[in-house]
Amino acid sequence: IEYAKANNHEIIDLSGKTVVPGFIDAHMHLGPMIYAPLYFDCSKYNSINAITDHLLEKASDNGWIVGKKYDHETIRDKRHLTKNDLDAVSKDIPIFIIHVSGHIAYINSKAMEVRELTSESFIDGGEFGKNENGELNGILYEYAVDAVYRDIPEPSEKQIENCLMDMAPFLHEMGITSVHDSCSDSSNLYRKEGHVYRELAKRDNLPIRINLFLPYQRSEDMKNDMLDANSLLMDRETYHDFFKVSTIKTFADGSLRGGTAAITKPYKETNNYGMLTISEEIIDQYMKAALATQKQLAIHALGDHAVDFVISSYKKYLTKGNDKSWRIEHYGMASDENIFDTEKYGIYSALNPIFLFDTGDAIYEKIDKTLYSRLFRINSLYSKGLKLGFGSDCPVCSCNPLKAIASAINRKSKSGQLINENEKIDIYDAFEIYTSGGAYGSFDENIKGKLLPGYLADMVILDKKLDETCIDDIKVS
Repeated sequence: IEYAKANNHEIIDLSGKTVVPGFIDAHMHLGPMIYAPLYFDCSKYNSINAITDHLLEKASDNGWIVGKKYDHETIRDKRHLTKNDLDAVSKDIPIFIIHVSGHIAYINSKAMEVRELTSESFIDGGEFGKNENGELNGILYEYAVDAVYRDIPEPSEKQIENCLMDMAPFLHEMGITSVHDSCSDSSNLYRKEGHVYRELAKRDNLPIRINLFLPYQRSEDMKNDMLDANSLLMDRETYHDFFKVSTIKTFADGSLRGGTAAITKPYKETNNYGMLTISEEIIDQYMKAALATQKQLAIHALGDHAVDFVISSYKKYLTKGNDKSWRIEHYGMASDENIFDTEKYGIYSALNPIFLFDTGDAIYEKIDKTLYSRLFRINSLYSKGLKLGFGSDCPVCSCNPLKAIASAINRKSKSGQLINENEKIDIYDAFEIYTSGGAYGSFDENIKGKLLPGYLADMVILDKKLDETCIDDIKVS
């Protein structure tokens, strides 16, 4: 302050407010978030009948009805949608509804016809659900979701740009200045998003800093991009400190709340252990591609079986260190051995503490109680000195960083259930993870995430001092 006064710098008195670095969301899906106004929002309704009564209102010019944010855990009916539910809305217009987790979707008979699906249809890493008679029931799991999603007409580049510009002020109100963008999981849409963001950055008009992930669900797409010098995958530039492509992403399993995350004990009252969505052979192709393209590799793993599978795979290639910060996205469950290996090999973890609040009750209801101690082991990882980032997984959960920080501190579900209490961290560590931790995960630890001379001036003003006893009352000013 004295230096600033002596050199006639402007001094702003915040009257007891707090300045922190801009929040860095280390795992969100920017595309699905900004497109929300384009699609039917199932979360506004509390029953299947209410949803189906209103679906036709969102019939679009592209010939499909598309809905988002269906949650069978919170809907009054407490079940998944089926083909029969959606056929009651229309048998002439294809309907596609995606679960809030993003790992399950629901379609009607017309969508099956468009996609030419039959009871014999099969896809690696996914499943087309069937009823007790062996007939398709309209429920799609994991890679089967993308198999239909990619047939739906995409937003235009102009729509993507407009949606981003409309949503940017909301992100800024949350204090978010940078995102690690896992994009849309559609095979083609993430390329279009990336090109739009890159062009905006070239014109110095991108409203938020983006580290783009390329979420390949098919290794063939990745291999084709490796042969294209103009592809996003082969782009090694950073545009005005606002846009770069540094990460290849893929999936090892699904969702805990959806029952598709791969776990070591069956989900309660079932014989279902979830599913691994990738084989050893394919994951090996991703690791080799990451090395060949000098990219970071990020693998989605929520269940303890999936986490163990990813770490075991990484160990083959990280014997000389992890200079590219290969990552585990979500890292939902972990054994002590997993924690040990994560430290030994320096694996970066992008965790989602907001899951504790938003989905904690549903997860506790689904998994065996002997697995509770493995859930979201933030303190076990952080206390080892490991680099972590916090992300929202938005639009799966709220993108409000302060809500996620509160979850990391108090580890309470919506019902007030304490979840793995020993894994609490304090408010200062939580803020560090949501700022400098995110910067480390995108190789930006020397330019952002801290309030230091020479760093980017990404700052957020909070209306109160940092105090975890009143974390729920702290707001972005």
